[in-house]
Formats: sequence, C-alpha cells, structure tokens
Amino acid sequence: FFEQFVLGGSRTMRGYREFRFHDLSGILMTAEYRFNLNAFIDLVVFADSGQVARELGDISWQGLRAGWGGGVRFLGATSTPLKVMIGRSREGTRIYFSMGATF
Repeated sequence: FFEQFVLGGSRTMRGYREFRFHDLSGILMTAEYRFNLNAFIDLVVFADSGQVARELGDISWQGLRAGWGGGVRFLGATSTPLKVMIGRSREGTRIYFSMGATF
C-alpha cells in the first residue's frame, strides 16, 4: 500500500481530494504558467491530468482524469511564503493554502 502511485491533492491533481486515486502504476501530466505581477505577487494557471491502474499497460487516454485552476503566490525575499490555489474538477472545487517553496 505504501508504495502505490497516488494522485489527488495539492501536490499532484489539484481539484481532487488528497489520495483520491491510488494503484500500483500511474501517470501524471502537469502544465503550469506563472505570470509575475510585481516583485511580491505571481499569478498562476494550471492543468493537471493523470490516471492510475494495476499495470502501466492498462492506462489509456479515455481513462485520464483532469483538474485545472489558478492561484496567487505571495513572494518573499528568499522563498514563497504563501500560496493560495483553487483547483477544479468534475468532483468539485478545492482551495489549497500552503507555505514554502514550490520545488
């Protein structure tokens, strides 16, 4: 169980609850664009798509789940101290607050 591929939540597929999808294999694709508004604020838009399956060969284009959204990053001198992201999917809308660097 602890070595399964997990999707959902603020780090993988925004718009889905944490640990929403899990199985032995998986794929995750993320596109994110950041626009620097000024020295202290970045605006972000993103799209996430992914799927989990028992075997990697079971993954298909038809089975992909998608999430999308945007947010604001309030920048500090050396890090990203505060991020507010809104993710949307077929299962609803989720708001994520976090602190710290992105990568």
